[in-house]
Amino acid sequence: MSNLADLTIVILSYQRHSFLIRSMEYWSGQQPTVIILDGTETPVSDEILRKLAPNIIYNWNNIIYEDRLRSVIPMIKTKYVVQLSDDEFFLPKGLEDCIKELEKNNDLVVCVGRCLYCWPRKGRITVMPYYPSWFDILSDSPEDRMVAKADSLNCMSIYGVARSKNWLNCIKLLTEKAFSCVYITETQFEYFMSFQGKSKVINSLQWFRSGENHPKSFKTWDRSYEFDEWYTRKKNEVEIKDFLKLFVKHCISFDSTLSTQEAEKMLKKTLDKFMERAYGAKNTKYKIKNYFRTLAENIGGKFPGSIKYPLKEILGFTKNHFEYSQIPEKLTKLGYSYDIKDLGRVEESYKNFYK
Repeated sequence: MSNLADLTIVILSYQRHSFLIRSMEYWSGQQPTVIILDGTETPVSDEILRKLAPNIIYNWNNIIYEDRLRSVIPMIKTKYVVQLSDDEFFLPKGLEDCIKELEKNNDLVVCVGRCLYCWPRKGRITVMPYYPSWFDILSDSPEDRMVAKADSLNCMSIYGVARSKNWLNCIKLLTEKAFSCVYITETQFEYFMSFQGKSKVINSLQWFRSGENHPKSFKTWDRSYEFDEWYTRKKNEVEIKDFLKLFVKHCISFDSTLSTQEAEKMLKKTLDKFMERAYGAKNTKYKIKNYFRTLAENIGGKFPGSIKYPLKEILGFTKNHFEYSQIPEKLTKLGYSYDIKDLGRVEESYKNFYK
């Protein structure tokens, strides 16, 4: 029996109505409650919204990301919650399996399944395994969990199915203040979720990550520099103090036995580990490789697909890519479970979208 009636899916959208409508139609009439937080300059038309089932709750408000996300706090009524991008797909079977894992283990605050990166183009849907290095973080110590999260250099929890109370705790933290670096929100979410409890990765296909759009960047959502750069810039000293103070405050609010000094020490150890790993990853080889990758993306973006994609194949950039029809075979080899009906629904949605 499906447990998805216990789940709320939160979708934030900005200036991508065609993709948002695709997502709403995909979830319309399904078991999860789906709350849309649309910050686009104009709302989706009433004509389209009237065709959707009651499980789709559409909220339009042209305000900043943090304010939209804060507005969802009183709307969450289910036991579990997960956040989804407007141009991506979650699979019901993967979400069900995550909930089953959370039901079995009360120590877990979040569970996430496996991911495929997917980019449709004319007459073809190509995929590849994504985030294969994700791993469980199951230490009993909040400090050890946070340090392990920093050491992993990944954002995993923010894509997982979480217990609502823990997810809402994270949202209250990251919406209390808007910072100049957009990556602070996911940093706050990942570390505070790890502080609250354990996380698990299961070998069930949960998510198609979209390769259709570049990440959104706008005036209050600048993606030009990452958290480690923000954290080391002298001009951000006041912001950094606010960031540290807020995180410590919410840790103590969650665990009243924790002193300010203990929370500060825990956070410092976590951030030291993150900075060590971030700078270690950005060695000379990385910088050279990243320079040429960025150059190739800028140049390649100007080429039509008929030139760009064959060129990528010649250069060996597609060695892990495979066709959508090969997903069952590839997932079986990887040991990932899946539902063939879920794969069919996603494929149908892509084909209808691109005609």
